[in-house]
Amino acid sequence: MRLAFGDRSVETARIDSREALARDGALVLGTDAEHAQEYFSLTVTDLRTSAPPLQVVVCSEGHGLPPQILLRPGRDEILLGFNSEVCALEVAGGSLLRRAELGSLFRDFVEVPPRGLVLALHELGVTALNDELEQVWSCAQDVVQDWGLEPEALTLTFMDAPPLRLSLVDGSPIHGLSL
Repeated sequence: MRLAFGDRSVETARIDSREALARDGALVLGTDAEHAQEYFSLTVTDLRTSAPPLQVVVCSEGHGLPPQILLRPGRDEILLGFNSEVCALEVAGGSLLRRAELGSLFRDFVEVPPRGLVLALHELGVTALNDELEQVWSCAQDVVQDWGLEPEALTLTFMDAPPLRLSLVDGSPIHGLSL
């Protein structure tokens, strides 16, 4: 699939392992996965220049959660969430800039620009990351079933634990408010 977003084009595909290993010049991520089951390719092209595209191969543990991309308009980087990590990749240079380990399987990105946060939702909760992918706060309780974002809070619904509303400022539970 190919998507155009502003001045970038992003193309993704599921590939087989032989094709993944044959991609010359591609940045290969997830090689430390215990049991790589699926492989994905990602090509990001800057439509303003004739620079070579960023090519990435992701080795996924294959838990039914495909890698996700968060485009960062105005920045020369994208975020990529897969397995149990988030990586910041430089588009122009084609390099891994930063990496954050989550402790459980990555599920979704939620960007919160007013707070300067990216929420990395994972199997057991959420980790709030700043622009440097440093952990600002984290909450892990139970298997996350659903989530909702409000202007100042994130609500998590769990499989076996009661729902929880967290402050976006510091991740502390907000008590006394109806969920």
